[in-house]
Amino acid sequence: QILQVPGGEQNANFAALGVDCEGLGVSNLLEMRSIVGLQIDVMKHAEKQGSDFKSWDIVGGGSEDDMIAFHRRRAAELLLLKDGSLAFRVIQEFRLPAAEVYVDAIRQYCKAKRPHGQLIPLVKDLKGTLGDLEWDHVVGNAFFFLLNELSDRARAKQMMKLLVSDHSKVLALLALGKLDRAFEVAKSCADDVDVELILKHARSKGNKGLCKKCEEFLRR
Repeated sequence: QILQVPGGEQNANFAALGVDCEGLGVSNLLEMRSIVGLQIDVMKHAEKQGSDFKSWDIVGGGSEDDMIAFHRRRAAELLLLKDGSLAFRVIQEFRLPAAEVYVDAIRQYCKAKRPHGQLIPLVKDLKGTLGDLEWDHVVGNAFFFLLNELSDRARAKQMMKLLVSDHSKVLALLALGKLDRAFEVAKSCADDVDVELILKHARSKGNKGLCKKCEEFLRR
């Protein structure tokens, strides 16, 4: 109803939601209409899913700003597991930190002990919304959730294949105990820092052959 009435009546309806529209220009009201429209879509989705966040307020304002911010982020996390496009609208509208929202959503997914096989497609769907650095941050977290919290080594290896940077690949390979492969990756990109890290792991494992390779590389 808010979206279908003239400006003056919209102000009254916004006020009923606790939103003060006094002194707002046309652009502000259009932005608010967009936010309220998003609130309606979130509530419709929640009602359809029988979710516990159907009464959460992602519009709000005033003294409850901290709680509203929490609701927005929590809504985005929960929506991500059900409706990625709607979750991304919430993230964009309120300029939420996408990578951190994704990581928290993945953490919740893992804690809920949902089928591990669905996690990789879920992560793949996020690819176009992140830069390479943020992407590796999200994928890396998913990798370690699978490996350490779910003890699913096979799917952790599959998740590792989604990593972009060589450094991220080296860290994942080290976590899997694949030191020689990690060295080959670091060597191919001439990364002294990663080779030094691999050398430390090789020494702790007593892998003398790999230690020698690392030392020779660092002396080049």
